[in-house]
Amino acid sequence: MTEKGHYLFVPEREHIPAERQPSLLSPFRYPGGKSWLRGFALDWLTALPYRPKVFIEPFAGGGSVGLAVAEFAMADEIHFIERDPDVAAVWKAALGSHCERLCERVLGFRINRQNVRTALADVRPDLVSVAFRCLLRNRVQRGGILAPRAGLLRKGERNRGIRSRWYPKTLVSRLRKIHSLRDRIHFTQADAMELLPKLLRRADVAFFLDPPYALNGSGPGLRLYRHAEVDHERLFAMLSAARGACLATFHPSAHIRRLATRSGFHVSTKVMHTAHHRHRRELILRKPPRRTAPH
Repeated sequence: MTEKGHYLFVPEREHIPAERQPSLLSPFRYPGGKSWLRGFALDWLTALPYRPKVFIEPFAGGGSVGLAVAEFAMADEIHFIERDPDVAAVWKAALGSHCERLCERVLGFRINRQNVRTALADVRPDLVSVAFRCLLRNRVQRGGILAPRAGLLRKGERNRGIRSRWYPKTLVSRLRKIHSLRDRIHFTQADAMELLPKLLRRADVAFFLDPPYALNGSGPGLRLYRHAEVDHERLFAMLSAARGACLATFHPSAHIRRLATRSGFHVSTKVMHTAHHRHRRELILRKPPRRTAPH
């Protein structure tokens, strides 16, 4: 496993020239994170019959794709929506006036197991403290899992344990870069399912969706996220009426295939390989705009 995430996209071709390869800006690491999809998503945006005014990630998480869109100014506004209050604290701090305080907290933290346990047991409710705990937990717990009861890394990379995922200078560099893009990036802490009906009526937008996957009380999302339950029937019913273009990615599922096809999505699969040299597939769903959106 590398700092670039658990899964690496195996491209069918070189999507964009080297000078336009997006930076890895997300401060988070997630199992199955979508850093591998950034080049593909930029290609998809470029091929649309319109330049979107607004790019929206309704289930933001680490926001890798939206950050790439912001980096290359491929939309005037990038909107992240995230329900988890701890993840939201990181975005609020990075994009707001508390960014440097968070950076100082990261740089000043001396990492060892005792300090980690003490820091994670802290209950101070201020924004910087909540954001720092979230970043620390994401980096030192197994698999980057934020859900309750996840244990700390044991061996980690090269048997370095919890130190193997804690890169303070890299984290600070990413946080400061995100802060520099604050005029383009807008963050909302909310349940995306409540905001989508209004957003989907707009014709000048493009959407990227990567919802946590859980179905009938089971699925990988339940062990990874605190807010994993998504009503997929309702979600695809809403997406079927979207005026703007949509790109989505899901854990392979016959149920999702049926819902996506019925809702007007083109369904394909992409091969990923893990750092353990195992191959996995991801569903890629693409839906064109209902009509050419205005420039």
